[in-house]
Amino acid sequence: MLHRNVTLHVSSGFSTLLKTGTRWTQVGRIAQGDVFRTKDQIVQVEASNVYEAYVVLNGNNIVGFYLPVERTFTAASPPVVIELDSQ
Repeated sequence: MLHRNVTLHVSSGFSTLLKTGTRWTQVGRIAQGDVFRTKDQIVQVEASNVYEAYVVLNGNNIVGFYLPVERTFTAASPPVVIELDSQ
């Protein structure tokens, strides 16, 4: 469970807020890290379009987003260190 709200930025788009209390499930792995999705919040990345997004973690760092429809990765600028509750 996410311990606090986290705001992520991508270099070519707008900020994305990840909400406190969301529960994350690992759904895969890419070169940049482990891919997680949540059913507690709709996560979107907005740039030239709006994209459904999954969070990519490398250790305790959110390093970016995996866009499942496009099958691509977009980096967080900068990566963000997070705390996760074990609940």
